[in-house]
Amino acid sequence: MLKFYGQPKFRSDGATQQPIGYELFIREYQNNQWCLPQDFCAITAGQIQHLLSDTVQAMPDNIELLSFNLEQIQFIDPVFTDAVASVQDTTDIQLFTELTERTDRV
Repeated sequence: MLKFYGQPKFRSDGATQQPIGYELFIREYQNNQWCLPQDFCAITAGQIQHLLSDTVQAMPDNIELLSFNLEQIQFIDPVFTDAVASVQDTTDIQLFTELTERTDRV
């Protein structure tokens, strides 16, 4: 089972105490605990789409942005692009895809 955990993002001017967004970190439930997936490249576009959709739906109205990571091989795959675009089409929350710095999986 996969799940996103969020680290809040705030306005740099301190205009509000409420987060304006979250950086999302994917975790996998293994051996009765949440941990880093052993192989991020094994996560499918469908799984990312499902997780993003569920996360967007759970966000309060004040959230403006969500960022998450993809591996390089996922980042250039049109199937992942389409999955993210599909979720973006359902929300005003800005979705930002960040590229991981790992180079061992290309």
